Amino acid sequence: MKDAVLEAAFRATTYSVETPAESFDLVIDSPHAGFARFLQTLDCREWGVITAHNPGGRIGGGSEENEARNTALVREIRKNGWRFYPTRHRADRGDWPVEAGFCVLDAPLDALRLLASRFSQLAFVHGEGDARPRLYWTGK
Repeated sequence: MKDAVLEAAFRATTYSVETPAESFDLVIDSPHAGFARFLQTLDCREWGVITAHNPGGRIGGGSEENEARNTALVREIRKNGWRFYPTRHRADRGDWPVEAGFCVLDAPLDALRLLASRFSQLAFVHGEGDARPRLYWTGK
């Protein structure tokens, strides 16, 4: 369900990846040299950022329901054996609640698309070793 307003909202969001050593603020289509070095130290060739918060692009259910959805999401991530770090997704204008999520390492693009779709997400972020986050739509 790609449209101009939603795309602008996803692009006007900072996706912060929180590792034990450092936090990386990622922006769609902007490479991040520090994050690229971090990925290289982990020998990670592809990665993604995903959440289960606010399915369908609608605020709803409150924080308890969002956390329950993210708990189910992290179970799926672990079941696939992927490494991951927590993320925070912040709308640059502050007009959307901060969403918790995960930066999933070594997860293929198609697997992330399927996972995002299963959790009723409209879009997700995927990148490769160059650490350039790209926006992908689930097709919902």
